[in-house]
Amino acid sequence: MARVPETSALRPERKADMDVLGTLRRERGEAPPVEQKEKPAMDIVWASVAPKAPPGVTREKFEIALAQQFQRGPYKFLQMGNTVFLMTALGPGEIEFVTFTQEPLPTLIRRYKEAAEYVRKIGVRKVRAWAFHPGMLRIAKNIGLPVKIGQGEKMRFGRMVPAFTFEIDLGAAQ
Repeated sequence: MARVPETSALRPERKADMDVLGTLRRERGEAPPVEQKEKPAMDIVWASVAPKAPPGVTREKFEIALAQQFQRGPYKFLQMGNTVFLMTALGPGEIEFVTFTQEPLPTLIRRYKEAAEYVRKIGVRKVRAWAFHPGMLRIAKNIGLPVKIGQGEKMRFGRMVPAFTFEIDLGAAQ
């Protein structure tokens, strides 16, 4: 008796069955979420900023201000999926990350690991980041790298507000 390969056109229901099972597993939290289609970097950045922006700040005004920042300083975007890291050079081998995302927490944790590995490969030894939301503490504790966590203040929309600070020593993480 001949064996029909799993990928055979004679068994088209197998792919459909697997998609249904995958969907059920994802709904129950048993399978990784399906990756979203990658969005343009500025769409991700604006979607992250817009809910927290003060009244009167439009996307156009924000993009103009960001473009002016890019012209004045050593800024670069690093996009991984639907997460964008705004990187600022602080000194030799040292950068600061500002994170904008449209991805769930498990994916964001993976993106931080990927970004840390990428910048380590290009010679960065220390990454600094900050956050206004305490949820970032969970990410810092789950990325699997040595992270120093502190508290301070950071300028946000023209006023100083409390912020968490994070420092990752990639030289020690090797």
